[in-house]
Amino acid sequence: MGWISGSSRGLLGVFLPFILLLVLLLGSAFQAVGVLALSGDDEEDELYDDGLFEEVAESAGSVALFLGVLANVAFVGYKWARLHVRIRGSYKRVLDVHIFLNFLLAGLAFYHGYALRDTAGPVEYASVAVIAVILLSGVLLRYAKNRHVKWFARHIHIQRALAVILLIVVAVHVLTIED
Repeated sequence: MGWISGSSRGLLGVFLPFILLLVLLLGSAFQAVGVLALSGDDEEDELYDDGLFEEVAESAGSVALFLGVLANVAFVGYKWARLHVRIRGSYKRVLDVHIFLNFLLAGLAFYHGYALRDTAGPVEYASVAVIAVILLSGVLLRYAKNRHVKWFARHIHIQRALAVILLIVVAVHVLTIED
């Protein structure tokens, strides 16, 4: 149990393979569900014909991306500023706004992915998996009562590697979109 009391940098080597395996497994599961999804009825096909459905879904993805980056950079900046400057106000209130915004933006991202699932590939499923891991670990970190669960969630949620993986996967998605 010596590695449990070590710094979080030492734990990166322990958790990174686990995180990558979890992302791979979740991505595979999401892809399997997407492959097994059956096509909709005629009414749904009419929504696809006029292109409005795809435009709204594409816009939802763009909004989720840009507001997600902005909201999370702002939150990280707030946390950094708290270390160096005395800031009035409740950290928990800011944290709750952070959680709410990320759930809202993840919902937009999931809607974007679900609506355009016919063109989805491994990159898109990997992004869904990474977002799900980050959301789940964040919720556990904030609301779990068990200190061991919180410890585990903290070490997953604060991994910079996970944020970098998400940014890379989303960048690959954006760069490889076919018009």
